[in-house]
Amino acid sequence: MPSWLVPILATAVLGGGIFLLRRHLSRFERSLATVERKLVCPARGELVEVEALLERRTGYFTEIRSCRAPGGSAQAGCSQVCVQALNARTVSRLAAHPSEG
Repeated sequence: MPSWLVPILATAVLGGGIFLLRRHLSRFERSLATVERKLVCPARGELVEVEALLERRTGYFTEIRSCRAPGGSAQAGCSQVCVQALNARTVSRLAAHPSEG
């Protein structure tokens, strides 16, 4: 085997290994998006607009960033109950359209 071929093959094998490792590890990264949604607040019983974190891969909400009632100021620290309400809507939507999920 020519001596110049060894470094080329080593570089190709190393590059391929790095590519495969990054591709494998990318499955574990969380891709988050900040979205705005309207819902009836379980705690207040009124329509509110929330800014929530959505995990793109699963389609589930993870956190409420802010919450505001129409005409009111933004409030931080909404409870996990709102996240559960948003996720319940997601589950019911997926159940209604199973072929799209």
